[in-house]
Amino acid sequence: VYGMGLGRRSWFGTQDGYIYEFRDGRFHRLPASQRLPRAGIRNLFEDVDGSLWAALDTGLFRIQGEHVRQ
Repeated sequence: VYGMGLGRRSWFGTQDGYIYEFRDGRFHRLPASQRLPRAGIRNLFEDVDGSLWAALDTGLFRIQGEHVRQ
C-alpha cells in the first residue's frame, strides 16, 4: 500500500504490518515497536501534525512518535 505524506514523503505498508518511509532515495523501515497487526493495510495518510494514520481491515491506527494506538 502506498500513501503520500507531507512535503515529498512517501509511505509504504506491507502485508506483514511493517511500514517504510521513502526518503533520500532509500527505504527506511519504522521500528518493530511500530509494526501493525497483520490485517491488511488498506491506506496510509500523514496529517499536518506528523501523525501517520493507517486504515486496516481491523480498524484505524495512529502512529505518533513511538506510539501506535487503535
